[in-house]
Amino acid sequence: MRLLPALVERDLDGFGAALTQAQELVGSCFAAVQNGLFHPDAAPLIGRLKEAGARGVGQSSWGPAVYAFAADEEEERRLLEVARRLTPDGSAFAARGWNRGAALESS
Repeated sequence: MRLLPALVERDLDGFGAALTQAQELVGSCFAAVQNGLFHPDAAPLIGRLKEAGARGVGQSSWGPAVYAFAADEEEERRLLEVARRLTPDGSAFAARGWNRGAALESS
């Protein structure tokens, strides 16, 4: 009930908190088979990103891919550094939303 209103209102903190809560609720459904709320390889990184102030965190499907939201470039750099320190053999990168609808072209 908070996720979509926060998205419409461009409330990153509210959106991130609601998304994190949804990720944890979904994770609780699979906790018995993935040994916790998140994939065992993803859980330490998710915890550290939350501690570092990420605006929302989660894993893709069964993981171990992890994502986090940052409010600005400084926060993005800080979160990337946390991710790179914790997962030196992994890959960490920043991506931005397109924030526009699809463009159709005829050929």
